[in-house]
Amino acid sequence: PRGVGKTTTARLLAKTVNCTGRGANTEPDNTCDSCRALGENRALDIIELDAATHTGIDMVREHIIENAAVRPMQLTYKVFIIDEVHRLSPNSFDALLKTLEEPPAHVIFILATTELHKVPETIVSRCQRFTFHHIAPDVMRARLEDIAKQEKKTVENAVLETIIARSGGCMRDAESILDQLFSLGDSIGPDEANLVLPQSQGAHAYPFVRMVLAGDTQGALETINQLVTQGVSLEPFNRTVIEILRALLVSHFAPAMTFPYLEGFEQERAALTEAAATHTMEVLQEMLTAFLESLPALKNTSVPALPLELAIVRIAAVLKKPEQMPALAYSAPRAPEKNPPSAPPDAGTGSEPTSTETQNYPPLSREQATEIMNQLTAEMQKTNPSVALILRNPSAMGSVNDALVLEVAFPLYHDQLMGNGNRRLIETQLCAITGTPWKLTCRLVDKETAKETSAAEIGSLAGEIAAAFGGEVS
Repeated sequence: PRGVGKTTTARLLAKTVNCTGRGANTEPDNTCDSCRALGENRALDIIELDAATHTGIDMVREHIIENAAVRPMQLTYKVFIIDEVHRLSPNSFDALLKTLEEPPAHVIFILATTELHKVPETIVSRCQRFTFHHIAPDVMRARLEDIAKQEKKTVENAVLETIIARSGGCMRDAESILDQLFSLGDSIGPDEANLVLPQSQGAHAYPFVRMVLAGDTQGALETINQLVTQGVSLEPFNRTVIEILRALLVSHFAPAMTFPYLEGFEQERAALTEAAATHTMEVLQEMLTAFLESLPALKNTSVPALPLELAIVRIAAVLKKPEQMPALAYSAPRAPEKNPPSAPPDAGTGSEPTSTETQNYPPLSREQATEIMNQLTAEMQKTNPSVALILRNPSAMGSVNDALVLEVAFPLYHDQLMGNGNRRLIETQLCAITGTPWKLTCRLVDKETAKETSAAEIGSLAGEIAAAFGGEVS
């Protein structure tokens, strides 16, 4: 990980191996000429290179290979510290390999990286590896308290906890935050810290998670839209929500586990655990999955709130709270009959529902299915006009078990409805409209019927497409 002392340790190692006054000790004496030269940054034989900036083979040849052949001018060893070594190009690694295999006796290489998996195995196998870890919270606290004591500053425990949580185990970030707070005065409490530290995502995320756990769909949707209005970035907000739900799920199986880097969780833990106890683990997993799957969509959507709104609606359907769903124009579905009427013909070439368990919902007539499709098209027109345009082509035929059956004349329409993520988007909106998790099935009509599509119908479709994109048919 970054900010845990890799480069600092490399410098200390370079100082230790070149110390002429340490004798049998493992620590440098910091008084000899070599130690003083290193401490004052005037040791010419300690060469630090940033591979993130100098990645090419010319840098490796000029600064490393040719330089390594020259004996040190001041110190016993010439030490090369290559930071972010994984950023070197493949050709640079190939050029460096021979020198690493047979280094001169007076040369020591220290390679530092945050992404070991990107370093070629041929390089790793020729090195002695030391793995660094995130700094433990108690160690970080002791270090921050020591710094505050040396600077004669008073920092309250609540502020230290906030710094530790914000740092994510990175000592460098923690010291940087503490240094910013020192500019506020000699005594630093939460009120002073809030002047420098940005507002935590937890201030919005924890109330939102409580709404989701309580099944308050309306409140959760209103919260998302309020955040958009306030200009809050939904991607980091969603990441915090995911971290909270993940902590809840993990703590169910490991109650003693703590989450020091998740700010505010320990204070909210009891209330959240109590709220989560009303749900099964499967429901919690579905909640976590819904927000996880919305994360990539947040980066690409033109409607920032939509991915999270779909996740909330999906969770509402899982919680089976139909009273929170918009009512339909037709009557609510009846309980399944023991001998349901015969279903429409098999969906044929269309994609079948992905679930292996088929639910037997009350069958829909063609008129009911058409009414649902009209409502669906109207709703999609508000949020996703391109999908709404696709929905104008198929004919609703009714339902089969838990699937709404549509019929299209051309393979293109079939592929558009069932692919590119459109199917899941339509199914989610269907659930929001009807309160029933209908699945979508699409089938092609026979070729003879498809040929009967008139030129007038094609012209009408072309006009709709042109209107949707602000153009005209010529």
